[in-house]
Amino acid sequence: MPANQGRKIVSLVAKYKKETFARHDPAVALASLFRPVTKGRRPLGVIFESSHAGQSMKFKCMEGLDSRDQSVLLTLISMLGIEGGTLNSESNGDAGRLLWSDLKPEGNATESNAIALTTSLYAVLNQLDWPTNGKGYQRLRDCIERLSDVRCHAKANGWQWSMQFLSYAVNDDGTAINIALNSRFAAALSGQHIRVSLDERKLLNSDVAQLTHAYLSAAINAGNKLAFMIDGLALKIWGVEPQNPSTQRSRRSMLVKALEEISGLHGWIVEMEGRGETTKATIKRPRIIDNKVDSEVST
Repeated sequence: MPANQGRKIVSLVAKYKKETFARHDPAVALASLFRPVTKGRRPLGVIFESSHAGQSMKFKCMEGLDSRDQSVLLTLISMLGIEGGTLNSESNGDAGRLLWSDLKPEGNATESNAIALTTSLYAVLNQLDWPTNGKGYQRLRDCIERLSDVRCHAKANGWQWSMQFLSYAVNDDGTAINIALNSRFAAALSGQHIRVSLDERKLLNSDVAQLTHAYLSAAINAGNKLAFMIDGLALKIWGVEPQNPSTQRSRRSMLVKALEEISGLHGWIVEMEGRGETTKATIKRPRIIDNKVDSEVST
């Protein structure tokens, strides 16, 4: 991959240092885009609309995204935040031009900066703590492919922006992969962002717990608390209304178990009250101090 791409892409081979957190775009983090997916029943052609900070957002996915896809995105964000370089319409070199073109920028996105780096599938798997066997490589490739098929639109007051989530090019044996994340993710690395702890995420066993943790990390400022009606929080995690009371009860049960998992994380406190549809959860998130968390949470 040419070293000079746009203002300069830093082409570094990953050093396998484990990243501990991801600085994530709050609009994407709060959009209920990643959802629990029943094995073998991944939905197709998903379109989801939301709003954030005065912008209307629309996401178009070829396939539904789940917790594994979210893990890959957060991991790529963390890696790009440390080692990535700028990519834009003035990028030099064939690789840089191809990555930018594959992001398919439209509207104001054509004037923005993306972020990119060179790494390997092995390095990404190492960050994820996923097995580095054939199944692990294929799972990662599938996640990256699904993420590359997601298109994000945003507009507000005559301003319109549209771009793919990411673009990539990988050689046949996976020893090198060039990855670019769109300008929303790039902006979050240096500007307004929410912080998701990857160390905490890896301690959670269920996909619902991981998805809930990511949402709460966006919804609750570090060191603060918020109260949620359990069914309202479930709607944020699953993204759509349940089709029947049985599904609602099942989601409620899974979410309560997920919150119990989260309450076991250092510094997180979850207090439950009520039963059934009246269940309310008050959740306290730990403060962040020098890249660590403090178990005494100020509210």
